[in-house]
Amino acid sequence: MGWVCPMCSSNNESSERACIVCGETRPGIGLSFDIQSQMNSASGSFSSLLNAYKAVNVEEEFDNALDMIKSNPRAGFEKMLECAKRGYPPAQNEVGDCYYYGIGVSQDFSQALLWFEKAAQQDIRQAQYNVGFCYYHGKGTYKNQTTAVLWYKKAAEAGHAGAQNELGDCYYFGAGTEKDSEKAFFWYKKAADQGSDVGEFNMGFCYLRGVGTAVDEGKAFEYFTKSAAQGNLDAENAIGECYYNGYGVSKSTKKAIEHYTIAANGGSLKAQYSLGFCYEKGQGILHSKRKAIEWYTKAAEQGHEEARKALERLK
Repeated sequence: MGWVCPMCSSNNESSERACIVCGETRPGIGLSFDIQSQMNSASGSFSSLLNAYKAVNVEEEFDNALDMIKSNPRAGFEKMLECAKRGYPPAQNEVGDCYYYGIGVSQDFSQALLWFEKAAQQDIRQAQYNVGFCYYHGKGTYKNQTTAVLWYKKAAEAGHAGAQNELGDCYYFGAGTEKDSEKAFFWYKKAADQGSDVGEFNMGFCYLRGVGTAVDEGKAFEYFTKSAAQGNLDAENAIGECYYNGYGVSKSTKKAIEHYTIAANGGSLKAQYSLGFCYEKGQGILHSKRKAIEWYTKAAEQGHEEARKALERLK
């Protein structure tokens, strides 16, 4: 069925949207387009508002779930799982943690990895680190250090200090990738620059041993000191070694003993062995076979082979 132009009275086909003679718009077309445009605009605004509301709502529920897990792990886990199923990445990573550590639910490494991966695929760097950790140690999956390196690198490039340290270790030991001491140094420094005590300890080690950089005992001592100030026991023991051997600082068996003792009391098996040795030899402290055996025993119980041999020698 055609239509008649109100301007020039020309007949037009029904398919024509404007008069073929004068170009006048077919009656009703402009109005319908305008109404549709307004409807689309209103629909879009409503959708945006709804999505914004949902986002705020799930964030609040996520925060509530975090608090609830502390007081009621089971109920907190269920609430967190609801948030995770709605696609909220931080909640997916938290659900992974719950499954990994058995918080509010039975421990299940496979389920942990599944939820870590969901969050990791949405660029949650902690989840990317967690996926790398699972593949590196074979938690919930088979060991695959090559895959672990890929995930550690994603998290490290996103600024995750733990992943930067782990990636440095992978390059240092050649785990999942080729050995590369310079890359190990690069990633350890990235972590140290963020104030990571582990990164600072690793930097001290690199400068002391010349890993990926020139040997600089002074810088090694500085990094060990920074790390120890944050409570890192390996660094505390390393300071003891520096004083004992005169690395980057004047030799002082007395000060070495002080740092060995701090680290040993904290559970460092290396420091426990070193303290046992000092008591056995009477270096920097009065000789005491009883004390030597005591510290050697603590170290041996943690698997220190030289401490075990020392016990056999003394007993």
